[in-house]
Amino acid sequence: MAETYELSLNLHKFFTYALTILSFVYLIFIFLPVGDTKKQKIKFTNRIRLLLPIYYAFFAAICVTGAFNWAALHFLPKADISVMLFSAVIFIILNVKAYKALKIAYIKDDFQKYRIKAAKILAVILTCILISSVV
Repeated sequence: MAETYELSLNLHKFFTYALTILSFVYLIFIFLPVGDTKKQKIKFTNRIRLLLPIYYAFFAAICVTGAFNWAALHFLPKADISVMLFSAVIFIILNVKAYKALKIAYIKDDFQKYRIKAAKILAVILTCILISSVV
């Protein structure tokens, strides 16, 4: 059981590092130029929409490995686990808001407000990842 727990913990760390890198890639995609034509705006939103399933898959992998690790610890309530669970809930809520902002930006053709809102959301997400990793 110890080897399985150690492997799962290493996978959990790997997925956390990968999600951090993907968050920075997402941030770069947000600030890429949009363009003036409808085709360029569609390309901008599609680029982000293609990244998001990968982003969410890595988050799901973090949740699965985290749940497995917590089960290996016999579901003991600890402060660090509570922080990670809280961060996971915040992550889900903020990503829903970011995707909704992307949809609104595409409909209204106002990507500047989306960029500001998404950058703030990603800053909070990266802060949650940092706090969860340190604790």
